[in-house]
Amino acid sequence: MIMLVMLLLAALAVGAVAAYLLGVDAGYVLFTWQGWVLESTLAGFAVLLFAVWLTLWLLSRITGGALQLPSSLRGWFHERRTSKAQQNFVRGLRELVTGEPRVAEQSLLRGIADHEAPDLSYVAAARAAQIQGAYDRRDAYLDRAMALENPPLESVMAERIRLLVASGEPQRALDAARHFHGQNPKSRVALLLLAESLARVGEHRELYALMAGPGKVLTLDSRFPLTVKAFTMLLSRAAAAGELAVVKSLWDEAKSEICADPGVQRAYALALARLNAESDAVAVINRALKARWDAELVRCFGALENIDPVGQLASIEQWLQRYGEETELLIAAGLTCARNRLWGKAGSYLEAAAASHGTPTVYWHLGQLAERNQKVDEALAHYRRGLEMAAKGP
Repeated sequence: MIMLVMLLLAALAVGAVAAYLLGVDAGYVLFTWQGWVLESTLAGFAVLLFAVWLTLWLLSRITGGALQLPSSLRGWFHERRTSKAQQNFVRGLRELVTGEPRVAEQSLLRGIADHEAPDLSYVAAARAAQIQGAYDRRDAYLDRAMALENPPLESVMAERIRLLVASGEPQRALDAARHFHGQNPKSRVALLLLAESLARVGEHRELYALMAGPGKVLTLDSRFPLTVKAFTMLLSRAAAAGELAVVKSLWDEAKSEICADPGVQRAYALALARLNAESDAVAVINRALKARWDAELVRCFGALENIDPVGQLASIEQWLQRYGEETELLIAAGLTCARNRLWGKAGSYLEAAAASHGTPTVYWHLGQLAERNQKVDEALAHYRRGLEMAAKGP
């Protein structure tokens, strides 16, 4: 209303200024219609036109505002509800982090229908419910998140599996991961969730088949570590069960890039040595150590007792020339010399190993060597030193 009065006053002022500028010759306007006569100066007529235009403009604005009022009110109320829901979500997360899961759950659910990401509210509420041990409510919240229109399936399923694992339900987590992957076979997240769940419950054969099978859902960098892990576990299990044929068949059927992995070569050599296939283990260890240094393979090689000790010592001395006086090589050389009854040389290698990196194992071997040579006092001194080191810890 104040704006209308101000505009009318402005129009009158404009008319007055126009009349003054026109002076005596103000112009003349005459209208007649059915006996009606309207006379006015030109300035007055101009003011009348402006007033009519202004009135029509104001009426259009008022009418348009009245028509838009319901939608404007709806928008205002929606914005207010959305802002309130966002505040409740933030408050719930803070309460969850600060250790108030019950209050957090209530805050997260308050106004959830107006939140722009209700799936996040349900997921956070599920976590709050799990902290309270309310697994039924946890599952219900996750089900509601899955029932939303166009829900982010991957994020909700990933959280469901993590919560199941955290609550000590790995089998349910695996079942959920299998179901999710079955419905979304081309999903990278679904495949990773299934692989992690299989590894967690020890289903390494299924994991190996899943990772080694066809398909380009995962890149080689993502798939390879899981494949290696599954394969090495299969080798270890077969060795523990005394299944030499299974160990060899797994190796023969594996792809070349799997067999070239140092961890796989190590697991295969250890499995062969454990199953007394020592000549095969020697071949694997020799091939591996020609390519790279591997302390675990050297320890395995030094522990082999049913192979030619002369050839064994020759291989170790070649590696000493190539890799230097590594502690594992010195120990292996000392043990092999002892099997060759080269007592002095054996003692020299083991003492060099103790000087390089003395460990309880090194002193135990020195004690064994001294005892074999009937040097009781020396053997006791080595055993005592080893026990002192073991008692102190790493």
